[in-house]
Amino acid sequence: MLKKLLVPCFIFAASVAIGCSSSTPSTTGTAGKGGTAGAGGGTAGAGTAGAGGGTAGAAGSTTDGSTDSTGAGGMSTDASGDAMESTDVATTNGVIVKGLADIWLAGEPNGTILSAGWPSNDVAPANSPVSVSVMAGSTLSVSATGGTSNVASACSGASPDGCGIPDLSGYVHGPANGLSSLVVPCNALVGVFVGAGVPSGTAPVGLVMLAPNSFATLSPLLQQPFFIGDGLIGTGSGAVQQFVVPTGATRLFLGSSDAEGANYDNVGQFMVMVSTLP
Repeated sequence: MLKKLLVPCFIFAASVAIGCSSSTPSTTGTAGKGGTAGAGGGTAGAGTAGAGGGTAGAAGSTTDGSTDSTGAGGMSTDASGDAMESTDVATTNGVIVKGLADIWLAGEPNGTILSAGWPSNDVAPANSPVSVSVMAGSTLSVSATGGTSNVASACSGASPDGCGIPDLSGYVHGPANGLSSLVVPCNALVGVFVGAGVPSGTAPVGLVMLAPNSFATLSPLLQQPFFIGDGLIGTGSGAVQQFVVPTGATRLFLGSSDAEGANYDNVGQFMVMVSTLP
């Protein structure tokens, strides 16, 4: 992380987006409809990860790459504690999303390397975002607590809403691997809806979300990363925000916002609950 501290953040004058990662400037994606996301701390599920070989309980979650299991509404990581893709199927799912989780590796097979000129690279599954199964057309709420950091002393996220330090509030990265660009605060909880296969084709227009506390309902496109934060309108308080699952989506991937390919040395984690609303 010291290598990241030596690199100044940079300002995109047109979009007021400020880079906050390792070395070279990132690619600026096309600005799409702005959104805003909520802040505030939801409470993570109460399930406890099993020591191995168990079967997930009702509304529980299971990680791949390990034999850990959780009870209803529990949270899980792989055996090493790294962010791993999971296969949660329930009305309410509790998962742990590590700072290592790169949203632009969503749906990519193990062994995929995401390189963007940083000193190292992100690789699946060690840097894969966490997956929750969803149903197209349904509406979700998300509750999250915790925080991650990609620049040890300059840009640490105090909450899932990300870095709130003036002049380091947002940056743009992507597109990559069929997923669009995204302008969001550093170290924020972000998500993307994808279908059953590996994301492919032309990426949709990217979202610019530098005022992420204002929307009540967000309807992202398939393969269009978006800001989630703590799931509330406001920082730590306010109404619960809603996220509409697009046509063709079967999975919601969750990660920590950083440049594509640059989550490899991030620290911290989010405790996240994803619920399907009636």
